[in-house]
Amino acid sequence: MKPLVLFSPWFGPWPAWTDLYLVSCAANREVRWVIPTDQPLPENRPGNVDFLPMTLGEFAERVSTATGARFAPTEAYKLCDIKPMLGHAFEAETVGYRSWGYSDMDVVFGDIRRFYDDDLLERYAAISTHANFLSGHLAVFKNNEQTRLAYRRRRRRWREAIAAPDYVQFDEMRFSAVFKPGRPLHHLIAIRPSLFVERYSTVGGHTWIDGTKNFPDVWTWKDGALRTTVSGEREFLYLHFMFWRRRRRSTPEQPAPWETLSHPLVQIDWRAAGTNGFVISPSGFDPLLPDADLGTATTLWA
Repeated sequence: MKPLVLFSPWFGPWPAWTDLYLVSCAANREVRWVIPTDQPLPENRPGNVDFLPMTLGEFAERVSTATGARFAPTEAYKLCDIKPMLGHAFEAETVGYRSWGYSDMDVVFGDIRRFYDDDLLERYAAISTHANFLSGHLAVFKNNEQTRLAYRRRRRRWREAIAAPDYVQFDEMRFSAVFKPGRPLHHLIAIRPSLFVERYSTVGGHTWIDGTKNFPDVWTWKDGALRTTVSGEREFLYLHFMFWRRRRRSTPEQPAPWETLSHPLVQIDWRAAGTNGFVISPSGFDPLLPDADLGTATTLWA
C-alpha cells in the first residue's frame, strides 16, 4: 500500500513560485499530489503530481454530486471550505493509499516521509500541524470511509459551509470538532511547532520552536531538506509563506513583503533550483549559493 495522496485544487493563474513548489513535491517520491485545475500544465511536471484538467464548474459539480448538496463557488478561495470533502469527491484517487489529505500551494515542502512515517500514518485518524485545530494548509487522515465521510458528522454545519457564499473556515475550525476528545474520531495528533512554521502568523498564539515570536526570515531547500539559517541541520516539514505574499486581514494597510519587491519574485530557474537548492526569504526565491553567509541573508537580498 502506498503511503499518502494529497489534494491541492487550483483554479486561476498559477502563482510565480509554482515550478519551485513542484520541485519540493518531486523530492517526495512516496507522496502523490492530485491537482484539479483549469490552467495549462506548468513547465515542471513531476511524475508524482497528477494534474486533472477541469473547469471550476466541473469541479463544483463533482463535489455537488458526491455530497448531494449544491456547491457553486464564485471565487477560488471558497474551495478551502470543501477540503474535508475531497477524499469523498475524489475517492477513486485514494484507492491503494494508506492516508489521504489536503494541502495548499503557498508552501515549500521538506522531507514529508521523514516526519509522516508508516507508524504515524497508521496510528492516527487525523494529523494536524496546529495544536488546537486542523491545519488547512496540510491535514492528513487515515484512508477509510470514516474519515472520507467525517465532514458529515458536522451535520448542519457542512451544508451551511457549502451554501455560504464566502469562506467560513469549515476546513479548520468547524471540521476540527469531529476529531476532538469525546468524539468518535478523536484520535488526532498535533505535531507543530517542531515541524513547520507559518511565517508572520500570530493568530492562535503561534510561536517559533523556542516559544518566541522571532521567526526565521531565511529558509533553504536542498536535496529535499528544508532548513532555516538559525537551526543548524534541523529539518522541517514545510514552510507556509502566506503572509509574505499577501496582507493580513488584521492589518490590510500594511503591504506584504512580496508586494513591494522591485525585482521578480523568482530569481532562479526551477531546474537549477532542483539541482543546487534555493533560498526563500522576504526578498523572494533566490539561488542557494555555495558558501553563502545565509546568516545575513536578510540584507544580502534587500
